[in-house]
Amino acid sequence: MKHWAIGFALCALAGCASYYEPAVVEDGLISNPKVGWGGYSIRIPDGLALIYPLPDDEVSERALAFREWYDKQANRYSGDYYNAFTERFLLENPERTFIISFLSETYELPVGWTMMNSVDATYFIQKLINRKKVVINDDHASSEQVEINGRPGWRVSGVSRPYFKKDGQVSDYEGYFIIGGLKEAFWIEGYGAPGTRAELRAAVRAMVESLDVKGLDQR
Repeated sequence: MKHWAIGFALCALAGCASYYEPAVVEDGLISNPKVGWGGYSIRIPDGLALIYPLPDDEVSERALAFREWYDKQANRYSGDYYNAFTERFLLENPERTFIISFLSETYELPVGWTMMNSVDATYFIQKLINRKKVVINDDHASSEQVEINGRPGWRVSGVSRPYFKKDGQVSDYEGYFIIGGLKEAFWIEGYGAPGTRAELRAAVRAMVESLDVKGLDQR
């Protein structure tokens, strides 16, 4: 089965370049050859179902509520960068105890990652990691640098707390931020019910390890 994620690719800047096209989802693989040097692909872990994007009449209230919550939390922190192109996909396990979000972002950077000096790259990446800790509302979340299939990345582990709710439900959080080959980057992150961290962590890691970022010589 194959479909295009039409209507769910978001342009943050007016007049988004026609170069970008929405990703294709086929046989459990999300791929987009128009992102970065030669595109990316990432596999949906076995047992997880795609719940967003889908045709409007198939999107669940749970998926829409999660997206609305995520957008509201993300708007609490203003970054000093712009997104030229963004795609988001939501996955859920059969027991509905956790959701995994895959986010592909292409930034309006003056140069690509490989041409950026280390000071500027470190500053920009740390801004994104700090922003994520604001989104999940966990200043004490741990973060560490990792390498994923030859790409530099960072793992963030903590909890997600609702803002301004004394007894709001807390979720386990596991997330990875991975640098692409040009000006793109990827977030693979899971939000799970308390007590599901081991299963959540395994599912997130499986998806992370399936990420394939094409380089200039692989176009």
